Amino acid sequence: MCKDTETIIYTDEQGRTFARECTCKKINDSKRRLQRTALANKADKYTLETYKNNEEWQKNILARAKEYVTNFNGDWLYIGGQPGAGKTHICTGIIQALSFKYNLSYDYILFNKKMTELKQSKFDDKESYKENIQRLIDVDILFIDDLYKIEPTKADIDILFDIINERYLNSKTCIFSSEKIAKEIIVFDEAIASRIFEKCGNYVIGIAKDINKNYRLKQ
Repeated sequence: MCKDTETIIYTDEQGRTFARECTCKKINDSKRRLQRTALANKADKYTLETYKNNEEWQKNILARAKEYVTNFNGDWLYIGGQPGAGKTHICTGIIQALSFKYNLSYDYILFNKKMTELKQSKFDDKESYKENIQRLIDVDILFIDDLYKIEPTKADIDILFDIINERYLNSKTCIFSSEKIAKEIIVFDEAIASRIFEKCGNYVIGIAKDINKNYRLKQ
């Protein structure tokens, strides 16, 4: 519609000319943000279509992912378990599919790295901190990758709770990947875990620990 300008020029009944953002801008802004993250060189490869599903457990995960996208109603999604089993891949595929299908904005954060950045800016640049937090609260879909990869500090928990709670209250979707299966995250903070469980409903996926499922070791 906009011929890749991200702006549509139109004229009203009185002959006045106006400009408005094209619907593609929200998706493109999300893609640009993704290109500035750890997924910069992988986003185009991490789609639902390219997810390996040779094994039965992979077929089940892909089916759940497609079901989630098809029946999307704002529910959250949590996938945890075996490292190297394609959790980041499937979640990235989901957020890109949702963005395209429903014209939703999204953002991606690698948990430990982002918490470190936020903790530093909280003391060094409060305005930047507020802007970063607000964007993570406002975006339509937030993908938190490698949740609790390293045991979180109290400061990590405080920041994460602020983000999760605001998104919980405002019905903003979160998607999580973690090496921890769902019941293991309760020990870090029950308030955060309970909100995640409630919002995920039926979309809590666990991958049993099995080194044979680590595809990084097979490359």
